Amino acid sequence: MQMLPFQENAVLGANGLVETFKKLWQTGVSNLNVTFKSPTGSGKTFIVSNFLRELQNDPGFDSDVAFVWITFSDELAMQSRDKFVDYFFPNIGRELRTIADFSEGILQRDDILFLNWQKLVSRKAENRVLRRPEESEKQKEQGFYFEDVVENTRNAGREIVMIIDESHKNVTEAAYRDVIEPLCPRVILNVSATPSKIPNASDVQNLRAGFVEVKRKDVVEAGLIKEQIVSQTEEDLTAAEGEDLDFALLRLAKEKREFLAEEWNRLGKNINPLVLIQLPDDDTKLKDQGVETKEELVLRYLKEKCNVPENKIALWFDKKKSNLEHISESDSPVEFMLFKYAAGTGWDCPRAHIIVMFREIESPTFKTQTLGRILRNPLPQCDLSAFPELRKGYLYTNYRKNEIAEIPSTVENKPKTEETTLALHLMGNFAAKEAANNMVQKIQEKMLPDLMTQEKSAVSVAPALEKALQESAAPLLPGLFNENSTRVTEEQMVYDAFGNADLKATNLQLEEKIFKAASENLHAVLETHFGKNVADKAKEMLADVSRDFAEMLAQQRSSAFIVDPLLKSDFISRADYGDIGKASAFQRSFVRSMNDYFGISENAFKNPFAQEGVLEKAGIDTTQTLSDEVLVNATFAETNQLGKNVQHEMSDNEVEKFFMKACYNLLEEQTEADAKYGNVARSWGPFKEALRQWFDRYAMTAIDNIGRYKIFLKDLFRNAASKFRPAITKALKDYRPVRDAFVKERRDQEWRGAEPFKVKTQYAYSNDYEDLAGTSKSLVQPFKIRKNPPQTEIDFIAFLEQSENVKWWFKQNDEGKDFYAIRYFNTADQKERLFYPDFLLQLKDGRIGIFDTKGGFTASNPEGRETGLYNRIQELNAAAGFEKFIGGLAVMENRQWYFHTGKNYSYSVNKLDEGWLPLVKVLG
Repeated sequence: MQMLPFQENAVLGANGLVETFKKLWQTGVSNLNVTFKSPTGSGKTFIVSNFLRELQNDPGFDSDVAFVWITFSDELAMQSRDKFVDYFFPNIGRELRTIADFSEGILQRDDILFLNWQKLVSRKAENRVLRRPEESEKQKEQGFYFEDVVENTRNAGREIVMIIDESHKNVTEAAYRDVIEPLCPRVILNVSATPSKIPNASDVQNLRAGFVEVKRKDVVEAGLIKEQIVSQTEEDLTAAEGEDLDFALLRLAKEKREFLAEEWNRLGKNINPLVLIQLPDDDTKLKDQGVETKEELVLRYLKEKCNVPENKIALWFDKKKSNLEHISESDSPVEFMLFKYAAGTGWDCPRAHIIVMFREIESPTFKTQTLGRILRNPLPQCDLSAFPELRKGYLYTNYRKNEIAEIPSTVENKPKTEETTLALHLMGNFAAKEAANNMVQKIQEKMLPDLMTQEKSAVSVAPALEKALQESAAPLLPGLFNENSTRVTEEQMVYDAFGNADLKATNLQLEEKIFKAASENLHAVLETHFGKNVADKAKEMLADVSRDFAEMLAQQRSSAFIVDPLLKSDFISRADYGDIGKASAFQRSFVRSMNDYFGISENAFKNPFAQEGVLEKAGIDTTQTLSDEVLVNATFAETNQLGKNVQHEMSDNEVEKFFMKACYNLLEEQTEADAKYGNVARSWGPFKEALRQWFDRYAMTAIDNIGRYKIFLKDLFRNAASKFRPAITKALKDYRPVRDAFVKERRDQEWRGAEPFKVKTQYAYSNDYEDLAGTSKSLVQPFKIRKNPPQTEIDFIAFLEQSENVKWWFKQNDEGKDFYAIRYFNTADQKERLFYPDFLLQLKDGRIGIFDTKGGFTASNPEGRETGLYNRIQELNAAAGFEKFIGGLAVMENRQWYFHTGKNYSYSVNKLDEGWLPLVKVLG
C-alpha cells in the first residue's frame, strides 16, 4: 500500500517520526517519549508501521533494536500484527512476534513483539500470566516470562523501543511501575488521537521529548474522514413537538439513514449506511423496578413501530452480541447497532454515518471521542463534491450543551482494589479443620442411632479426622501446610503438547489424588473408632467431604474458614446498616404522615373528587408537563461549535428514570438524625413504593404514573421552595420510632442465631491501603494497612512478629461483615454499639487472642469497649470450659506492651494500675 502525502510527511518529513526518533536516539538518554497525535481515521497503525519499515531501511540508523508494540487487548494485539502483514506482504522484512514466541526467550534485532497490556498489569494474578512471580517457588522451571525475554534481550546488547497504541488508555501509574520502568526502553512512542500529555516546546527543542502531529484538515482533504459531524437542529425538535423525545431522536436517525442510502444509490455506490445507538450504562439496575431500559425501548421502537427485521439490528454488549459478522462490510444488511462501550477504540466501520447518544442519569457526560466512530469515509477516493450530505456525520442526542466534554472514553487500568489471600501455608490446616467439623456434623445428623448403640460421641473423633485429612494432602501440596515448601513440585506438573505447563490439568490431577487419599484415610479413622459397619454406611458422606476438601486445596477455591466454633461475631447485616426495615409498616406510616401534612382525609381514598384542589392549595403546580434542556445546532470539526440548549418535553422513559433517581436522592440528602436512614440502596425501593401508593390512593388517583412523576419532579426541581420535600422529611421522622422498635426485635433474633466468625481466603482492599513489609505471620498475604496508620498498630505488629508463641495474627478493619465484631454499651452516646478489636491471633498452643490497641485519650476513655471485650472473653472461656481465649485493651508503656485483664478498667499515662500485665508473659 502506498502512503498518502500527509502520511508520508508524518513518516519522512523534516519533523516526521523518523527524523524525530533519530534525533532523540542520538542523545543516548533512555525513556524518552515521542507523542504521535493523529486523528481517528487517519491510519495511525499504517503510519506507525511505515515508520518502522523506513527506520529499518534508513542507512543513517544502524543500531541493534527490538520493538515492543503494546495494545490493551489480545484482539487488538493480533489486529495490529495482521495489519502489518497486510501492509507489506510478502516483503515484511522482520519477525512479528506474539506471546507464543516467548519460548525463544529473547527478541532478535528488528523483531516486533505485539503484546496485550492487560497480561502485564492486570490486578488479577491469573490474568497477569506473563509476569514472573516474586516467590521463587511459584516460578515454572520451563518456559520464559516477560522479564526473562526483556533481560535476555538487553543482555545481548540490544536496545528496546516501545510503541503504545492508544496511549491515553494504557499509560497508567501501574503501567509505568510494572512495565515501562523494568523494560527501560530507549524510546517510547505514544500513539493516540487524543493524547493525555503533549510535550511543551522547550522539551521538544532541547530533545527531552518529541512531538509529531497530523492535522485534521489534511486527513479531510485526503478524503479519509468526514468534514464535520452535525447534531439535530432546533427546527428538528420544533417539528417533533408533542412527540416523545426518545422516539423523535430515533425517528430522525432512521429518516437520515434512509436519505443517505438514497444518496449513495444515486451516486451508484453500494453503501448501506449504519446507525450507531449508544445506550446509557446506568439504567439496567432499574429493570427490577419495572422501568423499561433504553435497550428495551429502542428495540421495541425499531421492531414494532418501524418494522425493522431482527437481522438488521446488531447488538454489541459485553455479554450479549448478535449480527456482528461482516458488519463492517459496505453492503452489510445491518442498519442499526446498539452498544454501550464496546464500539470504541480499535473498531472500524466506515459505513457508520449516524450516531444516537442517550444520556446517563447518574453522571451525564458527553464524550466527544465517541463521535470518532462515525468519522471515517466509506469510500476515501470517491469524489463527493456534489453530495455534501455524504461528507458529514450526524448526531442525535438528548444531552445538554453543558454536558459536552473533550475527554477520552477510557477504561482506567489502574487497579481500584487489590486482593490479599490467606497465607498459603495456613490454608491446608484451616481446610482440614473445616472438613473434619463438617464430617462430624454429618455423622451427628444422619447416623445418631448407630453412635448411640456404641455410646460414642462423634465430636471425640474430630482431631483424628483432621489429622487424617492433613496427612492425605500434605505430601501432595506441602506448600499449603509448611511455609518453607513449594505448592506444586516439578514432578506433579502436567505439560501440554507444546511443552507449556498446564496448570488446569495439574490441579485436576492433584484434586483426584487428594480425594482418593482423603476418602481412604477418613474411612480408616471411622473404622478404628466406630467399626467397619459405621464406616461403610458413611461412605457417601466421606466422599462429599473429601471432594470438597480436595477441590478447595487443588483449585484454591475462594472460601471462608471458622477460626473457632465458639467465636461468634455480633455483626448483624441489616440492623447495623440502619435501613428502613419492614416495607409494609413503612408504607402505612408514610401514607398516614403525608395525608396529615397535606390535610387529606380518609374520604379521599381512590376518590378524585375529594382530592381535587388539595395539592394546588398547598402551592404545587399540577400541570402534567416537564421540559428539559437539549443540545441543538452543534458542529464538531477542527473547531467545535457547541450550539445551544433548547427546552423540550422530557421523554416518558427519562421521566421514569429521573423519578427513580429522585427517590434515591431524597433519602440520601436527609441531614436530620431521625430522618436519615443509613442504607439508602436498601431503603429507596420501599420508599419509592410508598410514595407511589400515596399518589395512587390519596393524592393523584385520576392521573397516570408519568403525569404524577412530572408533577412530583417539577416541584422537587424548585429545591428549597419545594412543598414535597418538607413533607417527606416529616414522614421519615414520624416512622423512626416504628423502625427502631422493629430493629431491636430483629437484632435480638439475629444475635441469638449468630454463626461462628470465619476468615476468608481472599480480601479486597482499596488504594487507601498499602503493603507493609516484615509481616510474615499475618494471616493474609501480602498484608495491607491503611495509609498513615496509628503508630500503635505498627508497633503492635512488630511485637507480634517477634513473639515466639504467635502462630498467626489477623488485623481487622473497623466495619463490615467480614470482620469480628463485639456488641458493647457505649457510655458516651448511651447506646448499644459494635466495635471491631484491632487484632485476632492464635498462639502455637491453640489459644485465641483478641486485642484492641489504644494510646493516649482513647486508652483513658475507651467508652465501654473495655467492658464489652472483658465480658466477651469471660463468656467464651465459660463456654470452652477452660482458658482458651485471652485478650483485652493493650497499651505501650516503657517500650513494653501491657494488656488489661480485669473487670475494673482504669488507665492513666505513665501509670498502670492493678489489672495490667506485660503481654510478653503471654505471647513470649
